[in-house]
Amino acid sequence: MVGTVNVFEAARKLGIKRLAYASSIAAYGAMDEGHGAMHTLYGAYKHCDEQIALVYSEDWSVASVGIRPGVVYGVGRDQGLTSKTTVAILAAAAGKPYEVPFSAACPGCIPERWRARSSRGGEGAHRRPGLQHERRARAGREGLRILRSIAPSAKLTSSGEALAFPMYLPDQPLRDFLGDYGTATLAEGIRETYDSFRALLQASRISFTGA
Repeated sequence: MVGTVNVFEAARKLGIKRLAYASSIAAYGAMDEGHGAMHTLYGAYKHCDEQIALVYSEDWSVASVGIRPGVVYGVGRDQGLTSKTTVAILAAAAGKPYEVPFSAACPGCIPERWRARSSRGGEGAHRRPGLQHERRARAGREGLRILRSIAPSAKLTSSGEALAFPMYLPDQPLRDFLGDYGTATLAEGIRETYDSFRALLQASRISFTGA
C-alpha cells in the first residue's frame, strides 16, 4: 500500500495524468459484494490500493485504470501462490515433475498483453473496470489435461483446496472501457507459454528450480 502511494505521489508531482495498475480478483472478497470470494489480507490490500487511486483522481486529477485479473500466468510470472500455474508449465517444458499446491485455478491473462492494452482509456475521472478475463474460468484439471496433451511425458499433479475467487465473472466492463482486446483460449495460452519456455530453456536463458 505504501508503494502504491509512492507511485501515485510521484505521478502527481511529475504531472503524469494517467496510470494503469494491477489490482486483483481478490479485491472482490474485501468488498463483500456477494461474488463468493474469500476474505483475505491480500484482497484487503488490493481494495485499499483502489481507494488510494480513487483519492488521487478526485483530489489531484491523476486518472488511473485498475484491472482485476484472475490467475495471471506467462513468462515472467514467478512470484506468489498463483504463479504456481506458470511453474507447472515451466516444469513440463523442462521435463520435470511438479505438483501445483491448489486443486483448481482459472487463468486470467498473459501479462504482456494486458499491460499494452491497459494503457488505453480516457483522461477523465478514475474508473475501475471489472475483472479482465481473457480466458474463461476452467478447472485446474482442465489446464493440466491440456498441458499433458502438449507434453505427454509431463508428470504433473495438483493438491490442496481450490482457490476461492469468483473466476466466472465476465470481462465485458473492461471491454466496454478499453475496446476489443481480443481473446485466446486456455489451450492457446498454455501452448504459447510452453513454447516460450522451451525456447528459453534451450537457449540456457532460464532454468527450472522447482520452486
